Amino acid sequence: MVVLLTGASGFIGEHLAPALRAAGHRVIAAVHGNQSEADAVTVDYARDFDPSVWKPRLAGVDAVINAVGILCERGAATFDALHVRAPRLLLLQLEDR
Repeated sequence: MVVLLTGASGFIGEHLAPALRAAGHRVIAAVHGNQSEADAVTVDYARDFDPSVWKPRLAGVDAVINAVGILCERGAATFDALHVRAPRLLLLQLEDR
């Protein structure tokens, strides 16, 4: 199974990604900043609210695990942006496939 793991470089994601791989899944790590993995995409969770941005990221993906989370807001990285708007848009794009 191909899994898009958002927040792959965070606390939960960095533990979940190896477990998924060990179980035989291909993990596409959606991370902010520069990616170091071949199976990774760069995402700006505070700004990626356009459906056209998410559609190519979902090509060939069987499942999505959202592990994005913040404990405090900083600049554009607000609770609303990261915990509501970006996940909602991502899930709507899954439904439209």
